[in-house]
Amino acid sequence: DKCHSRFAFVVGNSQFRNLSPLASAIKDAKDVAHRLSELGFKVHTDKPLTNQTKDDLEREIKAWTRTLPGNAHALVFLAGHGIELRGEQYFLTKDFKYDQNDVDQ
Repeated sequence: DKCHSRFAFVVGNSQFRNLSPLASAIKDAKDVAHRLSELGFKVHTDKPLTNQTKDDLEREIKAWTRTLPGNAHALVFLAGHGIELRGEQYFLTKDFKYDQNDVDQ
């Protein structure tokens, strides 16, 4: 059954230790989670996760992936700040810290 194989992991981070807050990240995540639910996706925790620390997010991702069946169609939606560093892209958590040496290289 297609309906039971759609899963979504939705995050909205709007508050950050060292960065400006984002006005719409949480609202965007809530809107997307709501629409995905309407489309038959099972949203992790039934709502978006908000203002996650790195440890929070890692724990939730592990918990979510353990629940996915082998035939799952999985969708991840992240609203918040992101960066690209040395060709790798990162989603920033609220406790994001950076070393200026990493940025300058």
